Amino acid sequence: MPYHIEDGVIRVVFKRGITQAEALNTISRLGCEAKDFTSYVSMNVIVHVPQGKEADFAERFLREPNVAIAATIHKEH
Repeated sequence: MPYHIEDGVIRVVFKRGITQAEALNTISRLGCEAKDFTSYVSMNVIVHVPQGKEADFAERFLREPNVAIAATIHKEH
C-alpha cells in the first residue's frame, strides 16, 4: 500500500535527560505546539507544524542540540 506524510505533525525525540519543560521551550521557540508527550527513556513528542512544511520543520528540529530524532510521520492510504 502507498504511504503519505501525515499532514501537520512530526515526531520529535529529545535526548535522554531533557525535561518536559525543556522540550516545550524548544517546541514553542520554533513556533510549534506539542500535541502528545510520551516519556520512557527520552521525551517523545508529536508536534503540530504548519501543514505542508513537515520536512522543513523536522530539519529545523534536528539542528537543535537537545533533539535526537525528528521525522515526518508516514501513514498508509
